[in-house]
Amino acid sequence: MLHLALLTVSVLALAAAGARSACALADSLSARVLGTSAVAAGLAVAESLLLGLLGRGTSEWVLTVAALLSWLVAMIVLPAPIHPMRHQLADRWASYGGLSRACIGAVTTLGIFVTAYQMWRPTYGGDGLIYHSSQPAIWLHEGHPGRLHQTLADIPTQAYPKTMEVLAGWAYSIGHTPIAAVPITFGLVALAVGAVVVGLRRLGVASLVAVLAAVAGLMLPANVRELSGVFTDVPALAWLACSVALAAMSEEEPGAFGLAAIAGGLAIGTKPTAAPLVLGGLAYSAWVNRDWIRSHLSGLLPAGLLALGLGGVWYVVDWHTYGSPLWPFSTFPSGHPVPLIWRVYGVRFLHDPVTTVNALGWHSIVSNLGGTVILLPAILAVALVSLLPVARSVRRTAVVGSLVTAVVFLLWASSEFTGIVNGNVTLVFTALRYLVPAPLVAACVLALLSREKSVFRIPAFLVLVAALVVDIIEVHGAAYSFPYRPNLPRVVAIGLAGAVAGLLVMHLGVLRRHLRARWLMPSATVAFGAVMITPASGWIDNYVLVEQRHPFPDVSVISYLSGQPAWRDGSAPVAAGQALYASLAGPRFRHPLSYIPVNEPCDQVRAAAQRGWVVLTPYVNPTYPSLNYERPLTCLSDLTPVYRHGTTKIYAPPGLVSR
Repeated sequence: MLHLALLTVSVLALAAAGARSACALADSLSARVLGTSAVAAGLAVAESLLLGLLGRGTSEWVLTVAALLSWLVAMIVLPAPIHPMRHQLADRWASYGGLSRACIGAVTTLGIFVTAYQMWRPTYGGDGLIYHSSQPAIWLHEGHPGRLHQTLADIPTQAYPKTMEVLAGWAYSIGHTPIAAVPITFGLVALAVGAVVVGLRRLGVASLVAVLAAVAGLMLPANVRELSGVFTDVPALAWLACSVALAAMSEEEPGAFGLAAIAGGLAIGTKPTAAPLVLGGLAYSAWVNRDWIRSHLSGLLPAGLLALGLGGVWYVVDWHTYGSPLWPFSTFPSGHPVPLIWRVYGVRFLHDPVTTVNALGWHSIVSNLGGTVILLPAILAVALVSLLPVARSVRRTAVVGSLVTAVVFLLWASSEFTGIVNGNVTLVFTALRYLVPAPLVAACVLALLSREKSVFRIPAFLVLVAALVVDIIEVHGAAYSFPYRPNLPRVVAIGLAGAVAGLLVMHLGVLRRHLRARWLMPSATVAFGAVMITPASGWIDNYVLVEQRHPFPDVSVISYLSGQPAWRDGSAPVAAGQALYASLAGPRFRHPLSYIPVNEPCDQVRAAAQRGWVVLTPYVNPTYPSLNYERPLTCLSDLTPVYRHGTTKIYAPPGLVSR
């Protein structure tokens, strides 16, 4: 309970610091809200990394004090806004009609419900289990967020950008519970939708079309599946959308450029696939506002340094460690060679697109990418139709939008693991989600084409509707039943209840007055923190329940360990290979985690088995034996495992095992 209280205080402090910073750079409510999110998240990541240099980057008390100091400095250094955000929010609410308020009530209620539901039915998700959350679980006991740690045998995920992992680790370090990352996941979903909508609205798109484009471009099955844990694709989209939207707003509010840079740094630091669009948006904004930027360089310096740190630190570390800023995806002659799995399976889609599509099958492609199969061909049609006589502004939007979409698609198609090789479709399916920026760009282009009366207006709207229908069908049929999700009637009922609540609040006329009060937002945050107490205390039982419904790789291991008091309530170290699961750290992250490399000396493997738990799962690749993971198990061949399930074996000293 104390840890969740500290997390609540830290969130409030960084949110207040972010709000004061955003208000100093922007005037409109939408720019301030997006900017607040970017600055608050950026401060959390930056403070963790800087304190990590001193070995204190995961101390809950130090991180809380750092958050409070950030708030204090912002209050002292930055001027108070003439029109506070809460007043703007109250006025905006008052301007909405009944339908808008009903929709806002429905969406807000659904968001709260789904977030709470995920806390009661928690999962790490596939990548979160072996990388996105396991890295923070390691950092938590050493105090150095961002440090490179191997967690998987053949794929050096430690070399990937880790801004999202540091942000999740910040929440884990203070909250000491895996569900601390759940509000971040769903908050970034809301940010992605909101950024797309307000960005399109600022560019003159009608509200209905803007919402339609945002949902059609984001509600892909591959994205929805990521609601089940800690991933990086949707967060990268959220920060990308936030950066581009703020860059668009900077034409009227030049200060928003600084906020766009911070959001862009978060996007690039989360996933390098966001870099082309982010840099393009920032370059355009910088050119448009070049005179203003030149006269305000000193004021923009903190935002610029924060953006560079958030987005560039990982590439500098990789360059220093591996000899290339984009390793393992590319290397320099003097750097480390790319891993074997890249040389063996790193085939590109462009190498043989027909074979790849046939191997995957259209049904599988649609079940992963949903309305993408409608949006991307529609953009090709837009490019062709733009050759016909149309208004100059419409042609410019069509041509530029088509080119941007094509560039995003070609960047994906020329990336490793997007093409089929040796009949291995697993890695290609994984790489499909790297395409998700393309349908979002396509949806936004179609929305922009609907602004003016032209040959594109009605077809663009119909294409967005068709894409959304495909998304809904695929999500309802497969993605959102994975592994525990509320059924459709329950979701509809909750949405209707929220709509009624929105209308009721309008009728009573009390919300506008409360929105202007200082206490409302802090009180809502405290209430949400209190709601987290019960699911946090029952996390392990709820986690095992989900695991038994959908067997993740750690299901047998956690089912066994959860029945061992020494693991459930203790703090003995856990070492594992060929994958290090975040769940092995326990419900409070009390167990220090370490990975056992395939070439670990046998005396160290045996020492690990004498200190604590050792979980080993062999991997055999008959085609490429050098990818095998077997040697650590031979080091313990003379010991009897305390638990065995399939090929997985668990070793532990007698004092930890309860028979």
